[in-house]
Amino acid sequence: MKYKVLNTTIEGLTSRVRILGKAEEIKAGEQIADEYNVHYKVLSVSDGPDKYFNGMDETTDIVLDGMFSSRKIITGDDLEMITSRRRLFGYSGPPGTDVQ
Repeated sequence: MKYKVLNTTIEGLTSRVRILGKAEEIKAGEQIADEYNVHYKVLSVSDGPDKYFNGMDETTDIVLDGMFSSRKIITGDDLEMITSRRRLFGYSGPPGTDVQ
């Protein structure tokens, strides 16, 4: 599944990312990736503050290990598909982000 990133705040060596939607399948300890297939470990997941306001779209706050600077978060089957395609065609993303 792909999620749109609304806001990112770098806090030391971690990033707090707010995404649009209720991301129930993202759990602490799992890996997610950005649109360049750079992987990040999820440290924590919580409902965004918008949950408590009527008429607002639901958001989810995610704390990631590392400095996240992308517009999308990719999980699940979409993550597997992108990783497989990039390995097949030899694409390794931006410099320093080789696919393992």
